[in-house]
Amino acid sequence: MNKIHFESIDIEGFRSIVKPLHFNLNKPGLNLIKGINGAGKTSIFEALIWALYGTNLKDVNQAQVISWPEVRTSQWQGTKVAVEFQVADLTYTVTRCISYKGLVHEVKGEDYLFLAKDGIVENKDRNKDLTQQAINQLLGVDARTFMNSILFGQRMQKLITQENKDKRELFETLFETEWVNAAKAKCDTDISTWGSKILVLGMDINVANSAIEHLNDKLVTAKETIAGFEEQRTNRILNKQNELEEYNTKLVEFKKELKEYQDAQDLLKYDAEAHTKLEKEFEDLEKQFNEADRAQIIYNSNLTTAQNLVASKKAEALRINTEHLNLVNKHIEGSCPYCEQELRAGNKLEINHNKDIALAWEKVTCHSGLYP
Repeated sequence: MNKIHFESIDIEGFRSIVKPLHFNLNKPGLNLIKGINGAGKTSIFEALIWALYGTNLKDVNQAQVISWPEVRTSQWQGTKVAVEFQVADLTYTVTRCISYKGLVHEVKGEDYLFLAKDGIVENKDRNKDLTQQAINQLLGVDARTFMNSILFGQRMQKLITQENKDKRELFETLFETEWVNAAKAKCDTDISTWGSKILVLGMDINVANSAIEHLNDKLVTAKETIAGFEEQRTNRILNKQNELEEYNTKLVEFKKELKEYQDAQDLLKYDAEAHTKLEKEFEDLEKQFNEADRAQIIYNSNLTTAQNLVASKKAEALRINTEHLNLVNKHIEGSCPYCEQELRAGNKLEINHNKDIALAWEKVTCHSGLYP
């Protein structure tokens, strides 16, 4: 609840206070209200309670809070009490009226209840019930608690001087204590609610522990997948590189032979039979070259596919390996990656975390088996 600073109270036509009275409530130190009987000392507190809550200390009806006709003057306008207070750096003014003919926030007060914030009326429809609810929410306490707190100092002396056996009865008589039982009932309800939440939390913890064990199994699988995939990936790359080198060597040799045949053809003298034979050999060589060229294209396509597959598997392996490394690093750092608790050797949290790491490693090796 926000702290409330009461600034002032303005009273007019309330019980023994007939003429307008302005009283500051924000003076520092101890303030003394002094006057003869009937001067209106208690009426200031009554007016404060009445303005804020519409009730009063003496349990009289609303008509009796109005100043008596015999004490009214010719300037009489009715009853009005305005209380100004601050909540969270905002200034609020509560004004309650009975048959008031003067102006309040530029309208006749009449029997209205006004609530203004920083000089601007909040309840322009002047609905009393809704306005009272808003005031109660600002003050944070009901009328009974507020009255007991205001009058506590007036009743303390009598409570202190009373015999011990009578203090409890007197305390309950002077101060309304129903709120204690209400508070106890609320505490019992809260404790029951918290107990239920603790049970739910326990079930959530069990579910989380099961999930951790499952993750440990997955980590073991990931580790095995990564180990197998890395080994097979390296072997596949070496095999493809060897095949490519062999093909390139054969291609160089073939081109060299083709060049030699072409040179030999240029040196030959025209001989129909030799020419026909040589042309046949050339066609055969050209056919072999074309077949080799097509084979080269197919091989290049296969090589590109293989390289893409290798790159894809390498990225997948890197992701899985990263997941595994993150778990391992968290284990090295000594803190659980899920709850940030300390991992001590041999405790359940550390054992479960090792299972999680093993499961990730199993996932790595399993992934390698899926893609030979």
